[in-house]
Amino acid sequence: MKTAQGASSAICELLRGHARHVMRSLGRGHREAVYHRALITSLNREGVPHRSEVPCPIMFMGECVGMGRADLVMGDIVVEIKANKLPPEETSPQLQKYLESLRKAERREFRGLILNFNQRRGCVDTWEEACLRKAPARVAQTSSLLFRQSVLARQQTGEEREVPALFKRRREALEALRVEDE
Repeated sequence: MKTAQGASSAICELLRGHARHVMRSLGRGHREAVYHRALITSLNREGVPHRSEVPCPIMFMGECVGMGRADLVMGDIVVEIKANKLPPEETSPQLQKYLESLRKAERREFRGLILNFNQRRGCVDTWEEACLRKAPARVAQTSSLLFRQSVLARQQTGEEREVPALFKRRREALEALRVEDE
């Protein structure tokens, strides 16, 4: 049985893998909406359960005064998609509001993940929030840094390929989502 933290990490890794695939396929220069639709298409093709454009009510004095939309929700992960030239150096206030709104609406905890399709370097930068707090913990650096670290680790251990491990992580993430849906 997986812990909630382990399932969330597997889901984040699955999302990062799909985002990298989208960026490699499309390249730089597109708007955020294009990367969002491509990511949804990629998830749909693999049969990964998710919710897109999830409504997040904006409350004021007990009344709904507007509606935000979270780009993507998978399990307990709320994803904010960006297409900027610079990696996210801090959390998005928009993502924090979505986390807060969904936590109140669905009465459970969520974690946040920003996927930035970096327009300058042509890679996917990520920022992960452990949970909604006043001072969010930075869990991950940019995906390119994590990739370099994994390459160095593989070189040190003599591993040639990461493909079987990637498929194992994807399978674990899908299993975690299916268990959560039941």
